[in-house]
Amino acid sequence: MAQIGDEEINHLDVNKLDSNTAERYDLDRKVMAFVESHLKDTEERRKPAYRMTKDEGAGILEHPIGETPKNIDMLLSVLDKHLLGNGFNQNHDGHMAYIPGGSIYAAALGDYIAAATDRFAAVFSHCPGAVRMENMLISWVASLFGYPEGHAGNIASGASTSMLMALVVARHSKRLKSRDFERLVVYVTDMCHICVQAGLNTAGLFEAIIRKVPMDEDFRMNADELRRLVMKDKQAGLLPFVVVASLGTTAVGAVDPIDDIADVAEEHDLWFCVDAAYGGFFVLVDECKPLFKGIERADAIVVDPHKGLFLPKGIGMLLVKDGQKLRDCFTVFISYLPGDSLNMEANSPINLSFENTKHFRGLRMWLPLQLYGVQAFRDSLEEKIFLSRYLYRKLSEIPSVVTGRYPQLTVITFYCDVGTDDENQIFNTNLLTEILNDGSFYLTSIRIQGKLCLRVCPIHNRSHKDSIDRFLMLLHEKIGKLAAW
Repeated sequence: MAQIGDEEINHLDVNKLDSNTAERYDLDRKVMAFVESHLKDTEERRKPAYRMTKDEGAGILEHPIGETPKNIDMLLSVLDKHLLGNGFNQNHDGHMAYIPGGSIYAAALGDYIAAATDRFAAVFSHCPGAVRMENMLISWVASLFGYPEGHAGNIASGASTSMLMALVVARHSKRLKSRDFERLVVYVTDMCHICVQAGLNTAGLFEAIIRKVPMDEDFRMNADELRRLVMKDKQAGLLPFVVVASLGTTAVGAVDPIDDIADVAEEHDLWFCVDAAYGGFFVLVDECKPLFKGIERADAIVVDPHKGLFLPKGIGMLLVKDGQKLRDCFTVFISYLPGDSLNMEANSPINLSFENTKHFRGLRMWLPLQLYGVQAFRDSLEEKIFLSRYLYRKLSEIPSVVTGRYPQLTVITFYCDVGTDDENQIFNTNLLTEILNDGSFYLTSIRIQGKLCLRVCPIHNRSHKDSIDRFLMLLHEKIGKLAAW
């Protein structure tokens, strides 16, 4: 092996990756100005809610990774044109598709602090403050749902990761063997989120039987039908395993009868998981609290702060009522970590998840909550409930519009009835296209009981009554245009 001397080391220019105060200030100033320009143009609606260029962002590929440095001004220009110039604008008040969050700016600053200081938030001794902060946030959310002492949780990337962990904990706590997997039964409704199936596949439970429980007219799980199916499966020699209830389905915003489902879960020893990714933080709204009756009985709850708390995407939360089950599932001794990594009182995230190296996600949640206080979030969520009801009422007043079920939370579905099923299909497809081409609003369609419907979810923190009124004006305009064809 060749000997390396001072000359070989000294000739390398190794300072390019670091920066001094002046360089950092220059980068910060330009990046902040870039972001502010985007946000201001969005607020003043110079940027649309939705736009797709012909190249669909392919221009980004014209700037491959290379050996030589590039100028920050040029790079920001590339981002503006090819990144922010295509797709839907998450910052826009007209974004009403899926479950829009809103991207509170203070959360981005929390993320900036977390990334710039690069604190390791997975092990208590590495950054006690970070671990305490995340556990404090978990305990606060757990208290909203009535969980007792002894719970544990983890701040993950979103509901899909949280649901995967919930299913893995269920598998582990039930001490299942691989020979049992093909006899397991998981109970959901047709409105269940795809993260359940994806989680089962990832957890090695793809052989499990997915049993679809019938729903009532509001698309809520029928607890009596659940009980009947469980008893039938037991008689057939199967192993009823998990029931997943939804507290706000993505499709139609349905809220399953949590307390009634908990009765069945307890009667038959099912692991009971509540998917509250979308609707969970409506627990802050007094009028919505009855929807949460019995949620404290769930074995696990999945909830997304990047939905109900309007935070940027990438922060979800898993809560497990019996925290020891979460620890038993994920705690593994690692020789190169300090002994206190196994300190159960510290509740290091490394013992509560399959993640080892993890982003310090808690700071993006902690900073806005501290800056604005919980009441500000409660008021905004309550406004979204009222906006949805207002929109539903206004849609119901349009002669050609047929509305779906009254919103339990903030999802509204509707379609224009202009004749036969085929005529309705064509008209509503064209209506959605007209709205998207306008660019002022971004929404999607959904097929419900064979009918193509338009779907709106005004939960964005920047969506207010004037946003709804502008949407209604556009809708009237586009319906009139299509009807005149």
